[in-house]
Amino acid sequence: MAEAVQDGGAVAGAAEQRTAPPAEMTVRVVPVQEVLTLPTEEPPECFICVSNEPPPWPSDCRCKNSHMHACCQRKFLEGRPDITCPVCLVEYGNVSFTHGRRLKWWSNGGLAVMVGLAILAILACTINTFFALAKRNRDGKTSTTLLVSGCALGSFTVLLSACWMAFVYRQGGCRTLCASCVGNVRVTLTITSPKSKPKPVEGFSVELHQAYPVPELDA
Repeated sequence: MAEAVQDGGAVAGAAEQRTAPPAEMTVRVVPVQEVLTLPTEEPPECFICVSNEPPPWPSDCRCKNSHMHACCQRKFLEGRPDITCPVCLVEYGNVSFTHGRRLKWWSNGGLAVMVGLAILAILACTINTFFALAKRNRDGKTSTTLLVSGCALGSFTVLLSACWMAFVYRQGGCRTLCASCVGNVRVTLTITSPKSKPKPVEGFSVELHQAYPVPELDA
């Protein structure tokens, strides 16, 4: 019985010796450098005109490798309602503009104004025609042509006035039409030199290594 107990203790001791020791962790710090742009011999090209003469300046947005000329940027933004970059959709930091109020003749209000002026012109022609007819009648003469022309112009003036009033009513009244005649437009566009972008940043990366020593087994 005592021998069996001693054999069991010997087996447990051998099992403990075969158990692998805990893993050791080592840390190594390796310096790295973040490269923002690749070095090139020639100056970068403008992404609008695809030319590098004169050398363009970097685009003042989130794009890293985008460059443009000041004149190209102005022509590009003059036909756009906003000042955002078409690639990263961020507003250019070197561009500012001011708004102004101008008349918009192509709006519903502009159409109503032009039709109203036409009605006044036709009404003036109608009144002039009837004055000419009255003068001939005072002279003892009659003119069927003036009478027919005056009646036709008067009828057309009444019909056009009715259509104009219906249009104004459906558009919300004179106040709404007047407000649609005036709109905010971009008056001046100012482009300045863009801010310098940050230089490459030096940092550190950490590599973790775990070492698992091989346990020594008894022969």
